[in-house]
Amino acid sequence: MLRNSVAKKYARALLDIALEDKMAKEIGGELSTLASIISAHRDLSTALLQPMYGMGDRQGLAEAVCEKAGLSQTVQRFLAVLVETRDVLLLPEMSGAYARMLDDIEGRLHVIVETPWELDSSTEAGIKEKLHSLTGKEIILASSVNRELIGGIVIKMGNTILDSSVKAQLERVEEKIVEGVV
Repeated sequence: MLRNSVAKKYARALLDIALEDKMAKEIGGELSTLASIISAHRDLSTALLQPMYGMGDRQGLAEAVCEKAGLSQTVQRFLAVLVETRDVLLLPEMSGAYARMLDDIEGRLHVIVETPWELDSSTEAGIKEKLHSLTGKEIILASSVNRELIGGIVIKMGNTILDSSVKAQLERVEEKIVEGVV
């Protein structure tokens, strides 16, 4: 939980700078790239955190990584701060938090829809339209098939889950029966 809180603070600070520079989308993409690089190369993150290397060496390595990846000065300075504060390993959480904050600012909502069958495009469009009219946000829909649902639909929007699946209804009936018996 503390990691998430710290990551959100860093993401918010970077987003504020990016918004001021009118580069929020670009910086978000670069942050995602940097997080992928750090996650993929454990030896790199270890070197950036290793106190046996001097701060100048670690900062030089961070600068070289950013230059090689073609990242902006803003992201390069951001990584320098993370090296200095030893928070490099929080980059994946920061990237996710940044993306969620930017989506919120730009009025986008990521929604996951689970059904026991494959959705056709007209059904997906109908769900998107209904959710857009309810939320007023642009809906980014991802659908998945979950055969265990039997029928119905489960919609996940952030921390909200709307479950009208047959499976959930049967579980509620079972709970009522057990409550009545005990």
